[in-house]
Amino acid sequence: MLFIIFSNKINLINILHLLITIFTPIFLSYYLIDNEKSQRTKEILILHPCTQRYGSNNTNTYFQVEKYIEMIEKNITSSTDYVLLPETAMQEGLWIGDIKSNLSIQRLKNITIKNKNLKIIIGAIAYEYCKNGEILEAQYQKETKKYFKTYNAIIQIDASENIQIRTKQKLVPYEERIPYYLEWFNGVYSYLGGENWHYTYPSYKNQNLFFDDKYSNILALICYEAAFYEDFSKIINNNTLFLTCSANEIWYQNSEGAEQAIKLSQILALCTKKYIIRSSDFGISGVIDDNGEILMKINSPIPKAIKINIPIKEKMTFFVRNGSIIIEVYLILNLLIFILSLPIIGLSIKRSVT
Repeated sequence: MLFIIFSNKINLINILHLLITIFTPIFLSYYLIDNEKSQRTKEILILHPCTQRYGSNNTNTYFQVEKYIEMIEKNITSSTDYVLLPETAMQEGLWIGDIKSNLSIQRLKNITIKNKNLKIIIGAIAYEYCKNGEILEAQYQKETKKYFKTYNAIIQIDASENIQIRTKQKLVPYEERIPYYLEWFNGVYSYLGGENWHYTYPSYKNQNLFFDDKYSNILALICYEAAFYEDFSKIINNNTLFLTCSANEIWYQNSEGAEQAIKLSQILALCTKKYIIRSSDFGISGVIDDNGEILMKINSPIPKAIKINIPIKEKMTFFVRNGSIIIEVYLILNLLIFILSLPIIGLSIKRSVT
């Protein structure tokens, strides 16, 4: 190929192909970097609590919430806007129908009442009653003789009466949900008396994709969802201030899983040009800026909290507005140039042989 390009009869199409292939991604990368400074900021407190233990079934949920409250009250200021906690940080029986009367929710809400601008975002395992046969994964509760759904949920608590909740839409295969072609086994397993630990597919009827705050919102993702950057980029709008990602990565232990997860968050931040705030229990917590750079990072087994003021940029990127059209056009253009150059390449090879 190099012989053909740089021979005495240099081919213009080949040169053009080479230039486009090399310089287009470089140009676009520099073009996408946004150095504009925003005057608006939000103060975020990120908790890295390290309260859960891998393989432990005796988690003291009261102790967990007590630890969260202690860390929040120690680190917030009158200027703190958001507190972010990990996925499944609340592992008690949180029933959606009685969420406002839940003791742990009330204790966290008391903090927001004292700090009117404060919002607490926390992961939880939540339950909701349903009709028999409504879904395959429904479990049966002997005490009430009712069926219920299980959700991997994220909750926003503030000083208002409204408690916002969304459930995880992208569930980890096998770890959280058996693939659709084996769903029959999930129901059979529960029927035979086994403990069904898999979450119900998130069909919560009052699902919130965003946590709203008057004229703005944030997109609160749960762990594995950060990998689906194209899906979630489509729903971001001009009012989206930033993204959060709550994760429970204790089960990664000493593997590279947590590092891989935060790299996926970096891609999401770069695609959306939004800051991503990440809270993990025993994994990696931190802050990723709108260029995909990690500004702060905690991967310690010791409980820590970090606080940061992040700039707010309310504009949408080309990728958010148009998806992966740049990649598609780039690939089609390269393919066309390659096809157009085939006759000339063949002729050049033929002449070089003769």
